[in-house]
Amino acid sequence: MDRNLKVDIIIPIGPNDAHFLDECLASIKPQRQHVAEIYVIADGSQIYQSNSYALIRTDKKNSHASRALGVTAGSSPYILFVDVDNKLEPNYIESCLNTALADPKIALVYSDLAVFGDGNYLQKMNRSISYSDLIVGNSCDTGSLLKREAIEQLDLMSGRPAGFEDWWIAKKLLAANWKVAWQPVPLNYRRHTNQRCKIESKAPWSTQCSLFDETVTIFGTISRRLIDHPDLWWRKVAWLLGQSWPRKQTRILLANTSAQRVASEWLAPLNDAFDSVSVYSHSVGEPGLESKERTAHTQRAVQTAVAAIYNRMLNEAQTDLVLTLEDDIIPKDIDLIYRLMDSLEPKTAMVGAPYRLRYEPRPYGIWKKPPITRLELLTTSDRGYSRVEGLGFGCTLLRKCYFKDFKFMSDLNPFYDVDICLRLREAGYILGINWDLECEHVQL
Repeated sequence: MDRNLKVDIIIPIGPNDAHFLDECLASIKPQRQHVAEIYVIADGSQIYQSNSYALIRTDKKNSHASRALGVTAGSSPYILFVDVDNKLEPNYIESCLNTALADPKIALVYSDLAVFGDGNYLQKMNRSISYSDLIVGNSCDTGSLLKREAIEQLDLMSGRPAGFEDWWIAKKLLAANWKVAWQPVPLNYRRHTNQRCKIESKAPWSTQCSLFDETVTIFGTISRRLIDHPDLWWRKVAWLLGQSWPRKQTRILLANTSAQRVASEWLAPLNDAFDSVSVYSHSVGEPGLESKERTAHTQRAVQTAVAAIYNRMLNEAQTDLVLTLEDDIIPKDIDLIYRLMDSLEPKTAMVGAPYRLRYEPRPYGIWKKPPITRLELLTTSDRGYSRVEGLGFGCTLLRKCYFKDFKFMSDLNPFYDVDICLRLREAGYILGINWDLECEHVQL
């Protein structure tokens, strides 16, 4: 390791944490040769100037904004965020730097947590972390080493993450093809009553992991049925333009299964409103199959066609979160994506909005019992969110990372709908429905 390489250490201190500072600084002192500067950010706390650190006062009442002040003040190529209630092992910084220097694409170095205070144990983290891992849970503490180049390139210190900022930063880095790496020296992590993460952990899971910063792909088909009923298309466009998920965080992905050219005026409003609108042609079955009477033969053909459509969607979509919106489903709630997002749990593979099927007695495409011998569809609605054993894909928010080991179709059977829900549940994934978001299933 280059002995001249140094890090900037940034320690934010809230109004109730000043008494931890001396102990934290004492743990840094044995490795001061690796430190360019220590920036203590006093966010509403009574801290006095010292020769051992640079003091920056603020009243932002926001640890991320406080850390941003330290990042701006410093200039070292690596930054170490240290919470004032934690402590470093004497070789912690050296181990972080050795790991970071092994690959120029490593932008974050994390470790296990040696918990003390309210508990005494070693919390082991995954030895490698993918973006999919971070969709499930947080594996990076804020006591991680960060590469300044990556932080500045992605402008990660502006704004305010809604949830845990370490979780948010790690996700942003991995999404931008930077790497994160584990190093073997643990961080001494204090658990205590006034810990900020205990307060934040009471928030919905979607807020904790900053899902509201994610980009969502809205996927649908331009079918022969839509071509024949343009009023239905324009109703869908009206909902897309009126729904409240930020347009900068929305991608429109459309599979043209109609075997006809889509008129440019059909797409013009979407192209004007959204930065990303993609249309690809996909030939699945005979044109107009979706409108034919459901005999055993056509039902099998429809199942196979829809399975192929969703299989290709998984390859085409470039975001982890995908809202599937079938051609004859019209949502009623403009906040649908937000409300589905709020229903997500760590292992939720998909959560949907209910709609009634077209055939009598018009049940919902939802089942609460495993289809061991027969499928029992629900005929009455409920309220709020509930877990289910399966649901249709008419209006469903799915997480693509959980489908990487599943296909909607194999060489033998179309793994669509009932089949893929059964396999997801057998693998331990959660399926859910938000009954308050019932959609219209248009009868044509």
